[in-house]
Amino acid sequence: MSTGEIVPIGSVTRWLSGGTPDRSIPRYWKGTIPWVSATTLTKPKVRTSPQKVTPEAVRSGSRMAPLGSTLLLVRGSALHKEIRASLVAAPVCFNQDVKALVPTPRIDPRFLTYSIHANSSRLLRLVSSAGNTAGVLDTQVVQRLEIWLPPLSRQAEVVDCLDNVQAEIEALESLIEKKADLSKGITQCVMDRRSRLPGFSAPWKKASLSDIASIKTGPFGSALHERDYVLSGVPIITVEHLGARRVVPTNVPNVSEEDAQRLKSYRLLPGDVVFSRVGSIDRSALITNHESDWLFSGRLLRIRFDGAAADPSFMCHQFRTHTFRKAVRAMAVGQTMPSLNTQILGGVEVQLPQLDEQMAIGSMLADCDQEMEALEARLVKASALKKGMMQELISKHSSLPAEEPANT
Repeated sequence: MSTGEIVPIGSVTRWLSGGTPDRSIPRYWKGTIPWVSATTLTKPKVRTSPQKVTPEAVRSGSRMAPLGSTLLLVRGSALHKEIRASLVAAPVCFNQDVKALVPTPRIDPRFLTYSIHANSSRLLRLVSSAGNTAGVLDTQVVQRLEIWLPPLSRQAEVVDCLDNVQAEIEALESLIEKKADLSKGITQCVMDRRSRLPGFSAPWKKASLSDIASIKTGPFGSALHERDYVLSGVPIITVEHLGARRVVPTNVPNVSEEDAQRLKSYRLLPGDVVFSRVGSIDRSALITNHESDWLFSGRLLRIRFDGAAADPSFMCHQFRTHTFRKAVRAMAVGQTMPSLNTQILGGVEVQLPQLDEQMAIGSMLADCDQEMEALEARLVKASALKKGMMQELISKHSSLPAEEPANT
């Protein structure tokens, strides 16, 4: 068991307030000093911000954050969902919705930041309402929040391990972003025929989706209600489950076997593509063996291709291109809520090479997807490892302060 003591976070920190320079003075906002607000505090360390101010602006209405301090969001709508805190790793100033927690010599600056994140669930329970959309952390209540404080040598060991895992996470995130941009560029290049795969030269043709596929709307109205959902049964996917490349099976509702049999015409098969029917009408996902025999909701359209005319993987990648998505958005109806139907989607034009070229392109791009999925799986494992390691930061804590946060 690690040695240490339980201390209020306020006993090992000094708190500073920030501010917003006068926005009516344009010259204040043409400087080089990053000005941090809620939208900037999304990473473990903060070095810059889209908004930058001058030294005069800092003196007139803000404050520089000491290097090594932790910037903690104490007011903002984001607090209803997450705690935002970042270690100051470069000169920045900050606004009035953020507090700078300056560590005393008893606590490692990095340990302080990790401790806040490790106690995020406890801090979220302290968030009150400001009477509108903003959440509020009462600073006096937060200062009484108790954290585990081991000796400095032990703090350094803990944060060194966490920093190593965080570095791996950031490297994976950067690599995934680069791979995604590369894959998107390759897809667009191939689909625009700026580059052809070796051995293929036959001209591409144009066709409407209805020429190469059948399109079906999911069950809606009296056919299926949310009250028909059950805890265990046949999964039914909807718009929320359309990921960037595939169906994301998180919190998928189920219907009973009896209802599934009644709705058997809405069963999904591998190679189908489901499209959002309302709202984000350019979102789609390819159905794999994993989702075989699942159902789709009334908020989706199902595309089932003629196997002699179209390769599902090729078509699914074409659906992701800027050109196709722009065409779909242009044909949608509705002012406040764009929507599609089978006739509209069926009328969208697609580019069709010969089937063997479609299959070659689809296979190549599917390999790119698999690389991305492997990297994402590594990121999930690294994130889980970090979460597990951070439990050591809260393995010895006392209860929350007795005082309930007062509404501000």
